[in-house]
Amino acid sequence: MKSNCELQDKYSRHEKLQEELSVAQGRLSEFESAAYALNNQFTELEVKYKAIVKLRDAKLAKSASKAIKEVKCRGTELIQGAILFIQTEKTRSELESDIKDHESNLLLLDQTHEEDFSEEQERSELKAVLSEKRSRLAALPASSFNPQHFEEFFTESPPLSESGFDWLFSPNSSGSVDIAAAEVSTIPIGIAQPDHVLPEAPPVVNNEMVIIPDDECDVGHEPDAPSEQVPTTEPNETEPTDVKP
Repeated sequence: MKSNCELQDKYSRHEKLQEELSVAQGRLSEFESAAYALNNQFTELEVKYKAIVKLRDAKLAKSASKAIKEVKCRGTELIQGAILFIQTEKTRSELESDIKDHESNLLLLDQTHEEDFSEEQERSELKAVLSEKRSRLAALPASSFNPQHFEEFFTESPPLSESGFDWLFSPNSSGSVDIAAAEVSTIPIGIAQPDHVLPEAPPVVNNEMVIIPDDECDVGHEPDAPSEQVPTTEPNETEPTDVKP
């Protein structure tokens, strides 16, 4: 009887241990499934993080490219405005100088008195050219170029290294600076240049009479021509005469 009781106790303890083992295995499987789910979530989060980083880099590159284009555009506008201003002022000064010259030539017509000089024709030509110069001067566009308009933009922009403006003098693969890439293409601006030659003031003609000697007289009276001397006999010498026998 005692042995049977011991065997029943052992059997019951064995069943109890089997139940505990099955419970532990169930919990272990739950932990494994939870770890697998967490691993899947981590993979998904890593993929999302990489996508966010890629999108952020793309937006930063786009904004940097936009900033570079804006700086290049404003720089081109500044250069073209300066070129237009210089050409306009140069043309304006040339036209003003031409107008002054033509006005002085008109004043000189009143002081010129020559027989072969057509005062009315010359005056009409000068007036026509002068009116054309004045119309061209009045037609010149008023330059609104002001460098201070660009000062605020360039002073508030980030430094060149941060704004991506290093494209101007960035070394290429061989280590040398690509100067051709740094040149800013400018649009050729056509400015009308003066195409008329200023009429010269009529020359002063000497009205004194000039006597031109004849060609025959010039030969004998030229200072550089050697003069031929005719041999003359001295009065004391007598020429020999033939005496007939």
